[in-house]
Amino acid sequence: MKIKRKFWWFAVIASLNHALNYVVTSYATSLLSPTLGGIILGLSWVLNSVSGMTVATPIVIRYGFKYAMIISLFGYALQLGTLFWAVLTPNITTAWVVVIAGSVVSGFTSAVWWTAQGVYFDDVCVRIADVLSADDFKHSSRVDEVRAEIAAHWTFIYQMADIVVFLCLSVFPMTGVISITGVLGGLAVLGAVTAALGFTFETVGKGAVELSWQETADAIAAVPKQFRDDARVSLLAPFVFGFGITTAMFAYYVNANVVSDSSDLGTVTLGFLEAWSYFVAVVAAYPYAYVANNLKQGQDWVIQFGSLSFLATGAVVLGLSNSQLGTWQNILIAKGLYGLGRGVFEGSCRAVYASMFSGKDLTTAFSGQTLSAGFSGGICFFLFGVLNRTAIAAVTVVNGVVALLAYFVLMYRVDPLQPASWSQVCAAACCFCRAGPAESGSSRRGMHTRQESSLSRASGGSGRPSDGKRASGLRTLSEENEVSMAGIHSPLAQRLLDAQHLT
Repeated sequence: MKIKRKFWWFAVIASLNHALNYVVTSYATSLLSPTLGGIILGLSWVLNSVSGMTVATPIVIRYGFKYAMIISLFGYALQLGTLFWAVLTPNITTAWVVVIAGSVVSGFTSAVWWTAQGVYFDDVCVRIADVLSADDFKHSSRVDEVRAEIAAHWTFIYQMADIVVFLCLSVFPMTGVISITGVLGGLAVLGAVTAALGFTFETVGKGAVELSWQETADAIAAVPKQFRDDARVSLLAPFVFGFGITTAMFAYYVNANVVSDSSDLGTVTLGFLEAWSYFVAVVAAYPYAYVANNLKQGQDWVIQFGSLSFLATGAVVLGLSNSQLGTWQNILIAKGLYGLGRGVFEGSCRAVYASMFSGKDLTTAFSGQTLSAGFSGGICFFLFGVLNRTAIAAVTVVNGVVALLAYFVLMYRVDPLQPASWSQVCAAACCFCRAGPAESGSSRRGMHTRQESSLSRASGGSGRPSDGKRASGLRTLSEENEVSMAGIHSPLAQRLLDAQHLT
């Protein structure tokens, strides 16, 4: 299918661009200074969260997917160039200034990268579902199936890019044919090429939208407002925190204090170990898609498994000493658990966000996801510098427990398809012991989504009803969220009305 080929091309170029930045940053900072590495990684993640909270959403809306991606691709390419130049220059002061400047640019544009690719992901899924369900009313169930499938494709391509780049930086220097500095230079050039290839991307959904100054201000305020008004975003955040916290734990502590200092491992094995964790994520991608599509509440349980994987990773680091963790067997277990959790974050997590939000709310939600990952990772990159192994691992474990509990609230105590105020969440929590388990949130998700999708054809196939087409006298899914029924006069419409009355 042509749409899938467009997505695969985008995924390969965008993933390679990101992998080059991430991997080269890891190696270049080890060649310069571990302290500098911690500063630029922490700075990048913090600015990523600031950008996700402010400018990422209006940039994606104003410039559209294609040009927002081009901006972010060149941001990563710029940082690659500054890192390579810093490795070459003998002046360490100049190197610090140049690298930090590149990190500032990359930090701001990286949130645009994550927001734009998340929106494009859902545009592709909806368009494919439109084609597959052209002659029936199964658009919503098709969308959920396609999201799980495309999430698996994305995870496979994204993580394979990381594996290839890590292996390049591990294998080529070991041959003695080319130095690690030479490999860094070649990868920096490749980063510029991937950025230029962004001009070949094709928009699937809506393009750029003109924004007034007031609309721009509203878009900038959209992320904090969504966190304030919609508890679903905050209930999803602890899982995203798990990715940021665990990534920082490995990048700042385990790699530097366990792997590098181990007599069995050493710095030379870092590339192979990172590739191992990504390989696990790749292998798990399609089983995750199968579970999401074939088991009851499968998508929800995949998310919970991801939280459990991050928690278990922290438990392994907490339970083992540095010397015990610094063996092949134990470090492969720890990195493998991290890979299982990362596979959920990179793939299934996007499908969950896309199933809960739509339109501008989805763009805002993906920016919020970037904010959550950047905030947690950035804070931990700075904080872990003053904490010991026990404290770092404990933070990871505690967050894992919170993530499991928070998502259980989404599954069983609120309707994940409707905005939920904190008062609703608190009321649901207070009555939990008295009322017992409520109707599954995932079951409600399926019912409401089927209702909405059956109506979406009358509203232009957008997945949300269009204004001005509401039939008088029909009740809606909720008092605050009306759904268009105009143009549907069949037994299906009556069944949908009956389902509404039952809820």
